[in-house]
Amino acid sequence: MTNEDKEIIEKLVLGGVIGAAMGALATENSKGAIIGAIAGAAIVSSYHASQRAKESDLPRMLVENNQLFEVHKSGERIFIKDLPPYVKVPRKLILS
Repeated sequence: MTNEDKEIIEKLVLGGVIGAAMGALATENSKGAIIGAIAGAAIVSSYHASQRAKESDLPRMLVENNQLFEVHKSGERIFIKDLPPYVKVPRKLILS
């Protein structure tokens, strides 16, 4: 395991711990802590992945107003295609 891998794991754990604490405070139960831990780890990993992508020479994909763009490090934006309209997901979803 490289130092970079260790750093990523440490940040994920920290995000999970912070998320768990926030989830437990917000809901006052263990389910909130679990959901908070998962959300915290996901947010931290997404943020760091985004930062690493910005530092690379690879273009990123951006969705804006239902349009997909390729964004280069120089700031150049290339239109790729129109996307279907956003579909609002219901607040309550029952999985069975």
